[in-house]
Amino acid sequence: MKKPVIIINTFNTIHFPQDKKPIVICDIDLTFIRPICNYSDLYNQLKNEYPDPKELERIVNDMLHKSINVGLVKQTDCEGFQNMLEKINQLGGKFLFLTARSSLSYRDWE
Repeated sequence: MKKPVIIINTFNTIHFPQDKKPIVICDIDLTFIRPICNYSDLYNQLKNEYPDPKELERIVNDMLHKSINVGLVKQTDCEGFQNMLEKINQLGGKFLFLTARSSLSYRDWE
């Protein structure tokens, strides 16, 4: 039996069956936390310094990933997240964070 994978834009859109104990697994990066600056803003700030579009895209993505690694982040949908946690708790369910980062993400921590 396949379990549904639900892609959401806000945690408030999640509805759980009232007769089931939900198990919710969220990726921390870009789901729970996100960089304090967004892609478009950073792209526009740097486009004059990097005229090659491919290089600019690589630089912007690299900077966004580095900002997450060093903690320059903000929580995504804080209110909706709290509401979802309350629903999970009321139904006796479980919530887990899962993330995959390369070993390069931790090289400065050693």
